[in-house]
Amino acid sequence: MGASDLNGNKAEGAVLSLRALDLCARMGHDSAALIDEAEHGRELAELRALGLVVQDPYEEGKWFLHDPKTVWQQQVALGLAEITAAVDRIEQLPRLIDQLPKPPGVTHAGIRLITHKEEAAQALERAMVGASSYIWTAQPIDRPVRTMEARTPLDVRNLEKGIALRTIYKESARSRPHQAEWAAAVTKAGGEVRTLSRPFLRMIIIDGAFVLVSNYLDLTANGEPSRNAAVLITQPEMIAFLLEVFRMQWHDAEPWLSGHDSKLPETAITQRQREIMRGLTQGKTQAGIARDLSLGERTIRAEIKRLCELYGVKGEFALGRAFERDEAARRAGEVRDESGPTAPGR
Repeated sequence: MGASDLNGNKAEGAVLSLRALDLCARMGHDSAALIDEAEHGRELAELRALGLVVQDPYEEGKWFLHDPKTVWQQQVALGLAEITAAVDRIEQLPRLIDQLPKPPGVTHAGIRLITHKEEAAQALERAMVGASSYIWTAQPIDRPVRTMEARTPLDVRNLEKGIALRTIYKESARSRPHQAEWAAAVTKAGGEVRTLSRPFLRMIIIDGAFVLVSNYLDLTANGEPSRNAAVLITQPEMIAFLLEVFRMQWHDAEPWLSGHDSKLPETAITQRQREIMRGLTQGKTQAGIARDLSLGERTIRAEIKRLCELYGVKGEFALGRAFERDEAARRAGEVRDESGPTAPGR
């Protein structure tokens, strides 16, 4: 174990030799005796390292033996002071860390906070480049024309590589030509697009290994999550939960018309129009449908006319046939959903 001299200098692992011990014993019998540096240089070096000698102020090269008890007390005091200082530093460390600025990064295993839009875009781009199985997205916000134009070739290319695509948009997206054009392109390439009329959670899931969601602790003035903040999740248990959330949203969403029924940009079928169609295929009259939906008959007639234009048919019978084809495609999509990608470990 180390010791220190009277000036606080440590002598790591210092142990007195037999010659130094013998010198101490001889010096202890004569309090006035001095140690000659030239004669006992090696032993003196050992004693100096332990703080057991003090240089004589009147005679150069001479040293006298320090009281061992006093030395021991000084060493104990010095050691205790060092221990106390070390404990103080350790106790202060958490407070110092709390005062440091907290850059975005991993705060818990598998959870990373992102506070900048550019950082989120970079993280998402890296994950999408590495996608190999599927990309599921739920986008409850309106996307600008430039974004949709840039995404279309990328999404089609992913589908051509065998990467499954599922996307949920707000129902209002059906009335926006640039989003309808995107939907036509990706559904033609094999992607699946649905819309929801109720609020839903924004998320992007890639291969069941990467999820990007909104940060609901970072809200704008209107109470909505900031578009510049996000949470990147790679923790398997959390991803499994979010996959179930997406599946529930997907199940409640309405398929967007595609294939032979797609006539852009007019493929905007609303939830209300779908309810009207279901009433017609069940043999209900326009008056009965109006009563069921708490709407006027004039509104029902206007909606049926609009639906005939959308499907490119004339008359309620042909309209019913076109709608049934769409429902058959929807049911087939739900069967595929049950056998689709699952969460890790499932």
